[in-house]
Amino acid sequence: MRTVVVDASAIINGFPMLILDTHYITAPSVIDEVKSRRGKKNLQTSIDFNIIDQRIPSFQSVLDVRKIAAET
Repeated sequence: MRTVVVDASAIINGFPMLILDTHYITAPSVIDEVKSRRGKKNLQTSIDFNIIDQRIPSFQSVLDVRKIAAET
């Protein structure tokens, strides 16, 4: 199974999260960014149908992402 990390823009714009064998995750801070009615509806539907899970990233994960982002 593949894991995909979802950001706020994917939730707000209704990124299709129905690909088989894919596990979608996001962070609570990303969920806090979703303010629009449409985005909140997309998010709630994804949570209700167990399409997306919330996880708090580890400190090491945050460091790894920052390092990769700085290289690009």
